[in-house]
Amino acid sequence: MHPQVIQDHPGQCPICHMDLEKIRADSASDTGGGAGAKERKVLYWTDPMYNPPYISDKPGKSPMGMELLPVYEDQSRVAPL
Repeated sequence: MHPQVIQDHPGQCPICHMDLEKIRADSASDTGGGAGAKERKVLYWTDPMYNPPYISDKPGKSPMGMELLPVYEDQSRVAPL
């Protein structure tokens, strides 16, 4: 539902509260974790629920108190304002 939400543990989406699905190892959006996997670079952190979107250069919480989500260099995205 929200492909920008990626966690290293089971849980729920912080946006819609649906259960997260495990990414298959053969998926094009594999986040790694195995031998030879490269680390994904975070471009910025955002709260997509905030209007206009709140953007930060580090993790934390938005002014609304929502946990900021990472936006990675390999994700489709709208350029930050």
